[in-house]
Amino acid sequence: MDGTQTEDRPRDMTSSLTRTLLCLASVAAVSRLLHVKTPYTSVDAGRRNLRSLESLGSFSFSDPKTTVVKSTPHDDPAAVGRGDSDDVILLDNGHDEMIDNEFRDEDQVVTEQSAEDGTQNDPAVGRRGENPLPPYLAAAEDKGRQDGQQEADDQQNSLPLEFVDIPKTGGSSVEFTAARDAQIAWGVCKFDHSIPLCYGLTSQPVDGKAWKCKHKTTPWHCPPSQFQMNMNLYEGSDTFAVVSNPYDRIVRQYYWANTQEKRLPPEKLNDPDYMNDWIQKHLTSYSRRGDCLGGHCIPMHIYTHLDGDQVVTHILHYETLAFDFEQLMKHYNIPLEQLDNHDLVVDGQLGSNVLNADTVKIVNEWAGPDFDLFGYEMVNPDDLSELSQALEEEAKQQQVMEENSLQFQQMMEGAALQETTQELAAAEETPQLGLTESGAIYDESCPLLPIQFFVGLQTGSNQMSIEARTLPTIAEAIESGQLSNRKILLVGDSVMGQVYTSLSCLALAAGQWTDPTDKAFWSNGHVDARVKRVKLKGNTDLMLSSWAGEMLQYGWTNANINKDLHAAFKSQSSNDYDWIKSCEMNVHMLFQMPSLTDPDEVETMVLTNRDTVYIHGTVHPGHRLENLERVSQLFQCMASSDDPSKWPRFVYVASMQQHFDPDEGGAWSEEWRDATECASSVNPTLWDYYKEETQLFAGYVPMIGRDLGMEDMGDFHLGRMNLQGKAGSLDCTHWSLPGVPDLIAKEMLLNARGIVSEQ
Repeated sequence: MDGTQTEDRPRDMTSSLTRTLLCLASVAAVSRLLHVKTPYTSVDAGRRNLRSLESLGSFSFSDPKTTVVKSTPHDDPAAVGRGDSDDVILLDNGHDEMIDNEFRDEDQVVTEQSAEDGTQNDPAVGRRGENPLPPYLAAAEDKGRQDGQQEADDQQNSLPLEFVDIPKTGGSSVEFTAARDAQIAWGVCKFDHSIPLCYGLTSQPVDGKAWKCKHKTTPWHCPPSQFQMNMNLYEGSDTFAVVSNPYDRIVRQYYWANTQEKRLPPEKLNDPDYMNDWIQKHLTSYSRRGDCLGGHCIPMHIYTHLDGDQVVTHILHYETLAFDFEQLMKHYNIPLEQLDNHDLVVDGQLGSNVLNADTVKIVNEWAGPDFDLFGYEMVNPDDLSELSQALEEEAKQQQVMEENSLQFQQMMEGAALQETTQELAAAEETPQLGLTESGAIYDESCPLLPIQFFVGLQTGSNQMSIEARTLPTIAEAIESGQLSNRKILLVGDSVMGQVYTSLSCLALAAGQWTDPTDKAFWSNGHVDARVKRVKLKGNTDLMLSSWAGEMLQYGWTNANINKDLHAAFKSQSSNDYDWIKSCEMNVHMLFQMPSLTDPDEVETMVLTNRDTVYIHGTVHPGHRLENLERVSQLFQCMASSDDPSKWPRFVYVASMQQHFDPDEGGAWSEEWRDATECASSVNPTLWDYYKEETQLFAGYVPMIGRDLGMEDMGDFHLGRMNLQGKAGSLDCTHWSLPGVPDLIAKEMLLNARGIVSEQ
């Protein structure tokens, strides 16, 4: 093979998740054709390499180490932008759906249309090397000579171009675009002009019967080296083929085959267990018999290589097909710039992230050389760790949520919630909002509201929450859809727990829980371990954890925290759940939550850049400075990362003002044990907590909760109300509900919507 046909590109295996926009310019400068995503870096035991096509949830080891598309460089930045095909998903489906049944038997290779027409077929017809060049190629050569191009360039462009169609790599898009826009017969169109978008071609169809393949497949899916009698359909022509990540390719094959059969209900089609069994069955059949699915299981290297030598002139990559194809067509002066997308759309389609260890092992054996030859990274099935299993479980749960969730309930049609207190109260009583008749904006009907906190009617804080329009703001934020399919995690102490209670109860009052009657969609979690979870409409996961990330320490005693549950959610024995360690290792951050299917089971969750974490340094004086130091250390590590797009968005929640000291607010100490009431108003600028957070975070990281006027809301604390007549401490830390935490909850969702809009 001519060495000029292959251009080796170094692979940056230490780079991070997906290319950011700032990286794209430098990547394009290295090669216009290496617009790819890079794989996750390897990490310590218990993790494995992963990549994401769109978001975490599907393999996409599509970092080609060799690019063989011959392209003349250009300096047009817009052209690079047009080549960004990350959002283009091309599925090869159209011609296979209509034609493959005609070639199930290797001897039955003549289409009905050809037989009816009585066409005199010549095996040589359609082989560009033996036919006159199409007018546009001849004109391009003449123009090249007029423009003074070198003779070598003329000779290079003088060869016609043929397409080698590897199943499930975007062949339909290539063939139908070429037939419609340039009257070129590639792939299936070379053999059957009766197919929509293939008719009207000037060349005669090739007699498929004359081109028998050693594999049981159609002529257009036959590898060039596998025609019987050592014939070469593409002799005298340059050729190109498209390759794909082997894991993704077999998943597309699964959907194509089962969609054509139309015998599987959606719940079966999108069942990860069924898909794994199906793939294992068919690839095992290929390994035993050398055939499955009419030749659709032939590994890609059999098309492109023979005895270690590359027999296809150009290799394009499915992951960047739109850009690669555009450059190749420009090189051959073929007027094809934009591929059509002949997708086979399947709702709820699974990704290759759900392939289990047994399936990955079989795929590796089936497509082994494909990984090395085309630059895709092979997953070691022995290294399928807790992370990959967590992703698989997350995908299953998301599918269950999508299948069982109710459609969004709409607020009253044509009417907005009125500004006045009376009108808001009336709106709260409407069944559509799911409110109670207690007069409170939410009440003990919310299963996450501790009864001792429900004193907002007595303190007046319920009225304050109504006037702040907390309920309609929460309802609008969730109904907007901007927070769909995202995680919102609150990390902190019992005060942060009150904010979580406000947010979840407001969402319930607004009718935005997935199903309040079904415990499978919400969990009060392990209350002693300070973890809770609610699934909101739009598949938004709203969670609280005191232990996430190993970030915070508390002064709680064993009497307050059940040892077993504490250990389950605060696993100090492993670095996997330490966010600072994860940042330093440049891997995804993990945490643990109660499973929605079984709240007594622990589930590992993965944070991505779609998620938002709200964290607070706690009000516990014994560990507060240590906690602030760890939070600051995490923020500094993330800021110094080469790839900040890997991390979730972190927002610091300012300490909620306490009202012990009439001047600064202070914190609880023994001297307040016998006090009878909290200070109504304090000066926050004198408060040590306020000054510490100002010095560490103000102006450096996003913060919420600093400018809500809480310094004047001392009367809204629990005081002695939560002690139910028992002797004990004055509580000027926690708040009556509904109340002040509702304001933080409102600001959180406004902030979360702003983050999504920014993204």
